[in-house]
Amino acid sequence: MKAHSVQFFLSIILLLSSCQFNNQADKSAYPHYEAEVLLDPENQSLKVEGELVIPAIHDTLVELTFFLHKQLEITSLKGPGIKGFNIDSTSPSGFAWLPDAARIIVDLDQRMFPGEKIKIKFEYQGIINQWTSYSANRFTAGWVEMGIYFP
Repeated sequence: MKAHSVQFFLSIILLLSSCQFNNQADKSAYPHYEAEVLLDPENQSLKVEGELVIPAIHDTLVELTFFLHKQLEITSLKGPGIKGFNIDSTSPSGFAWLPDAARIIVDLDQRMFPGEKIKIKFEYQGIINQWTSYSANRFTAGWVEMGIYFP
């Protein structure tokens, strides 16, 4: 009896491990991005190119807000449906865990409705050499740590 139970559980594990899930269907319902990040810790420079897809989940979406480290500069932010963007690097981010963040507000040229998506292509770069004293994030030749609260 014990051998049959072990064989049953091994069969289930084998079956489940051979299953493949199609993440493409799930991916379209949630915001997602792909990015290429180039880090040069020696010079503390960072360059990012990517694409962000955001589906509208309610009919009041007229602008998007993002946060980016104050020392980084947006070199390109474009896509169909984007009217323009503004950067506010002088006001506090409004979040205690993002003290080094600038607020990026992206204006859409028309309201988005549920089921619609917006695709944003972006590029930003810069040298980061200023950190809040209590931040766990660091970007130096000796140590690179960029966590969930890195703007």
